[in-house]
Amino acid sequence: MNGDLRTITHQWLSTVYLWLPVTSKKSLELNLKDIPFEIQANLAPLLLCMTLATQSVVDNPQAALSSFYYTTESYCSLLESSAVLSLRLLQSLVIIATYLTTGQCARLGHALGVHDRRHAPQVLRRNGAWTEYEETHRAWWAVLVLDRYAHC
Repeated sequence: MNGDLRTITHQWLSTVYLWLPVTSKKSLELNLKDIPFEIQANLAPLLLCMTLATQSVVDNPQAALSSFYYTTESYCSLLESSAVLSLRLLQSLVIIATYLTTGQCARLGHALGVHDRRHAPQVLRRNGAWTEYEETHRAWWAVLVLDRYAHC
């Protein structure tokens, strides 16, 4: 297995795989073992999604908007619309859905200003009630927990 593929696989298996085991470790390693120079067509989207999911978004909350994300998502959509259907494509789409959903939550929280009540412009008008503050606080912490859990 090529060094880059080993790195991608190791990162996947030691992070995201722990909480989202949509692939089989043994099957993945067997698929990658015999690849000399070209990737099997149905494995390429999975490798792209594994790479995408293991990128750290803690330092860059806009990572979900990166060109790599759009390229990966477009490639998977193209395969799906071309009826190139496989288990690997399904696994890829599950990874994208998980990655995008967390990213969407983080972007919305930032847009609403719930991430920094003192310094961020507040889109939501608050009436100052404790319960509203607590709900906002809990929602933002849920986003942080999901994001950190997804990228640990």
